[in-house]
Amino acid sequence: MRLRLLDATIPTSIVHAAAPPLATALLLGAARPAQSAQDAAAKDAAAKAATPPPADPAAAAAVLKKIMDAYRDPRGLEVEVTARVGASRDGRDEFSNEIAAKFLFTSGRRAMVSLRGFDLRLAGGKITATHSSNPLTYLQVSDHDSPYYSLFNAFQNLPFPELALALGEDDPTEAAMQLMPQIPNVVPTRVEKEEVDGQVSDVLVLASDDASEELRISYDPETHLVERATGVLHKGDLVEDGAKLLWVVTSKSKRPKEAPTDATFALDTASRQKVDGLAALVDARKEAEEDKEVEALKAGDPAPELALPKLGGGDWNLTAARPKPVVVDFFATWCGPCRAAMPELARLQKEFAGRAVVMLVNSAEQGGREDREKRIKELLDPFAAKGEPLECVLDLDSMAGRRWLVRAFPTTFLIAPDGRIAGVWIGASPASQRELRAKLEALCAKAEGGAGPADAPQPTGEKP
Repeated sequence: MRLRLLDATIPTSIVHAAAPPLATALLLGAARPAQSAQDAAAKDAAAKAATPPPADPAAAAAVLKKIMDAYRDPRGLEVEVTARVGASRDGRDEFSNEIAAKFLFTSGRRAMVSLRGFDLRLAGGKITATHSSNPLTYLQVSDHDSPYYSLFNAFQNLPFPELALALGEDDPTEAAMQLMPQIPNVVPTRVEKEEVDGQVSDVLVLASDDASEELRISYDPETHLVERATGVLHKGDLVEDGAKLLWVVTSKSKRPKEAPTDATFALDTASRQKVDGLAALVDARKEAEEDKEVEALKAGDPAPELALPKLGGGDWNLTAARPKPVVVDFFATWCGPCRAAMPELARLQKEFAGRAVVMLVNSAEQGGREDREKRIKELLDPFAAKGEPLECVLDLDSMAGRRWLVRAFPTTFLIAPDGRIAGVWIGASPASQRELRAKLEALCAKAEGGAGPADAPQPTGEKP
């Protein structure tokens, strides 16, 4: 399966975005007059091509190889980049808004790529992707033995040379074609000096045979790390006569304090649901973005409303379950930690029967109600067979999960008889289960006229 481009993320053709007149509709937003030093540098760089120093392809290829090695160093490399697309005509330049990205590279073509809310982990022959709008999903596909081209298929025309330097082909001449997909015909040509704002930089120049494409990479001669890259397309089917397209990428890099390992690129997917495409990772609802800004529920807050249909029929609501203490556990059948927590919840249900209520809330589940109920019953029936039945309600539209600000599974709430939250636990561990049990016992004792929470035994041992 190939990763698919999400239309809202990056347009599929940067050249189409620069159609006449003067490429006013650009990849990254509305064009505006160029003002920055980087923009001026891009213009000056293009002008220098008129009188280049003698070509030395061998020396240029050797420098490119050193730059590639710097990005594939096992010590790792943290990179922050910004890119802008521009058009120039009649001495007037216009540039788009910036697009920013962050990378972590190391040897073995392992990487983390953060771009437009997506986080992609490339390691072990796989690409694992998540999106900041939805903490409950993930996508995992093969990289088909080519992490670079898998990224290219997902996000076409990314103008970041660093990706090819770290993930592309081993041969410098072949890697050159990957550095900036918008100008794929460049080859290592020469190395020269360039002065920008009074600073002299070493520049690796790559150009096409017909001089229609050029890529200038400014780099630190000691570390061989890229500082700026400027791509120029002088002519082409979609370039207006007398105009040229510009790509300006600035880069800041540093070595991490500790070398990345395989664990650095691993993602715990146990509490996430696997989806089958990039678009499915994104929660495009306006409310999802708003929810991220709201503080999660905590002890002492009033419990939100909870009234949902029960598994197998009927309805249940939290208000009617009180004045008993209530354990509310949000879960999904695909969630490994949720399954691991079930035995303890079943024991609580049995041991506190008549004194408290334990209610499971199935949320973020795919499929229709019939399919969902079938999967839930398959999970819960073994507990009923052992005399430890668990009750469950269905959050069919996931709105209950949103009202309760559930951002990971399992999330367990303990509700006191007065309707306030007495405790919240995200995930499940022996320590958190001990704490839940102790607080539940204290609430039951208080409700029955015995020792209050302050007098109840407190949990000891490891923290949740």
